[in-house]
Amino acid sequence: MNAAAARQPTETELKAHRRRAAFRQSIAEKAAALNEKMEAAPKAVAAQVDPPVAEVLSPDFPPLQLSPMKKPWFKIEGVTAPAPLRVSQIQEVVCAAYGVNMNDMTSARRTAKLVLPRQVAMYLAKVMTGRSLPEIGRRFGGRDHTTVLHAVRKIEAIVDFNADPELCELLNALRADIEARRGE
Repeated sequence: MNAAAARQPTETELKAHRRRAAFRQSIAEKAAALNEKMEAAPKAVAAQVDPPVAEVLSPDFPPLQLSPMKKPWFKIEGVTAPAPLRVSQIQEVVCAAYGVNMNDMTSARRTAKLVLPRQVAMYLAKVMTGRSLPEIGRRFGGRDHTTVLHAVRKIEAIVDFNADPELCELLNALRADIEARRGE
């Protein structure tokens, strides 16, 4: 007989084995409970919504996989989903308000005439679209995400402390104008 085959496990090894078995059992029980909840979820949601919408939520119907950047926008019983904002729309509105052109907005120039409009546009792009800082930076001539972060923080500080009431009013007007152009 081989000595390794005849060796008995130690008490510590037995405890570890029991803990692993209990852990596996716990995971299996939680997975089964989660599976039951997942199967019951469509029925619970359907019970809380109007009958026409409940028909759309049936388990036989595949879930909608729409990208937030793509159309067509759909209607459900007269409700239309709003079109997402594009960074270019925000840039156009800010350019018009400050009297600069789009090429200047995305250029590498850092003149005083361009810095504030660019920072305002970056701030509005972050706040209104929720896009990532690197993506916004790419839309502004390939700028680094830290440049966008600086712009957002600078304009937020002005807004939070109402340091420049004229700029705050302009921001509110720009937001309203951008929302009015949503979907164009």
